Amino acid sequence: MPSDFAIGTYNEIHQHLSKSSAVGSVTWPEYGSAWNAISYRFVTLDESDKSFTTSVKTHGSGPTQQERYIQERDLFSFFINGLAVLETFCYGMFAIGSFVDSSVFILSTALDKRRVTPDTTSAAFNSKFPNENITSDIASLISSNEFKFWKEIRNILAHRSNPGRDHKVTLGSSTRVEPVTLWRIGIPIDITTTAERRKWLADNLNKLLELAHEFVKRNFPLN
Repeated sequence: MPSDFAIGTYNEIHQHLSKSSAVGSVTWPEYGSAWNAISYRFVTLDESDKSFTTSVKTHGSGPTQQERYIQERDLFSFFINGLAVLETFCYGMFAIGSFVDSSVFILSTALDKRRVTPDTTSAAFNSKFPNENITSDIASLISSNEFKFWKEIRNILAHRSNPGRDHKVTLGSSTRVEPVTLWRIGIPIDITTTAERRKWLADNLNKLLELAHEFVKRNFPLN
C-alpha cells in the first residue's frame, strides 16, 4: 500500500472484528467487500495521481491530444476513486454498525444496500452512537466544503461532461510569468492538482480509520 495509507490501523480493525462475534453476522460479507474496496480504490487513486503528475511535469498542461487524453483519464480515475474511498469507508462502517443493531443499520435487501450513503451512515451513527468520536468525525467530513466539492466534481465527470481547459497568460510584464491553466470546474491544472487533494483525502481517511479502530475495540470486546 502507498505510504500515506494507514495500513496498520486498517488491518488491525479487520483483525479485531475477525476475532469477535461480528463474524457470525449475516452482513459480514457486506463489511468485507467494503473493507477490501477501501484499499483497492486507494491504490487506484495512487496510480492515477502519480501518472497525472508525471504527465504534467513532462508535457505541461496543454499537451498533444494523445497526452491530453492520458491526463483526462487520470483525472477521471483520481476523482472517481478518491470519493469512492470515503464512500466505501462509510458503507463499511454502516455494516459494522449492523453487527450491533441491525434495526438501525438495515442491510436486509438490495434496496436497503442502495440506500446507504455517507449521509445515511452519519444519521444512523448519530441515532445509535451519538457520543462516539467516529460519529462526529463522519458528520464533519460530509459537511466539509472539500467533500462537497469532491462530490460535485465526481458528478460532473461521471454523469455530465469532460470539462475543457482555459489557458491564461499575463501580457505586458517585464517579468516572465508562467501561463495558468484552469480546468473549467474551477481547478488549476498543474503538478499540485491531484497531489494537494490526495493529501486532504489521506489525512481524513487515516483519522477516520483511527476512530473506527477505537470504535470496534470499545464495541466488540474479545473473549
